[in-house]
Amino acid sequence: MDRFVTFDLWETLIADSPELDGSRTEYRVKNTHSLLARRHPGIDIKDIYRAHEKIWQECSALWTNARDISFPGQVRLFIGSMGDDLLTSLDQNEIQTISEIYSGAVLEFRPRLIAGAREALERLASRGYRMGLICNTGRTPGITLRELLKDYAILSFFDSTLFSDETIIRKPDTAIFETALRELGADRRRTVHVGDSWENDVRGAQAAGIGAVWVSPQGQGPVDCPVIKSVAELPEILDRI
Repeated sequence: MDRFVTFDLWETLIADSPELDGSRTEYRVKNTHSLLARRHPGIDIKDIYRAHEKIWQECSALWTNARDISFPGQVRLFIGSMGDDLLTSLDQNEIQTISEIYSGAVLEFRPRLIAGAREALERLASRGYRMGLICNTGRTPGITLRELLKDYAILSFFDSTLFSDETIIRKPDTAIFETALRELGADRRRTVHVGDSWENDVRGAQAAGIGAVWVSPQGQGPVDCPVIKSVAELPEILDRI
């Protein structure tokens, strides 16, 4: 009988840092400014930095309610926040180029694949587990994250990949877990979700009737959920639950 595992992405399979995030911000802002300054020489780079921060705040308000915005919608908000008439003054090629700058920053400044993650996925696949990915996105859309995971040679392990800029629903809403179950053809009683967020991953999965494993580098957690310090430990834990 099939067994199923769904995974969170950020800080579960890949790890980020404030330094990398800052480099991506600088990449987006400076390259967007270089593009726009050709037609709008008066545009101030400070306005682009402010727009970049404003969009994070606006998206965060949606994320608090487990909702999201499509990636094209986020980019249009970004451009619109730089100036009242800027969005209408750009053609589709220019908007597309800004989208590529915005999303491509993660490929220029890549998060690291967590040590042992690929090996853990390989072991689970060899045991017949079917696997899915459930990711709350930020500034980087699912289409680009799939490219990143393909480069890391782990995308092929997943039979389902859900990204919130595409689903518009985020964890911990049970609907995104239900979508993963449907796509995998999974029995929730034989499914475990693995992630680092207590609220989004553990409580979200449990609310959907799915078992959970919490990734906590400190190795501490409540007694109602197995806890691992790294996803590299997952195969051994699954043997016991």
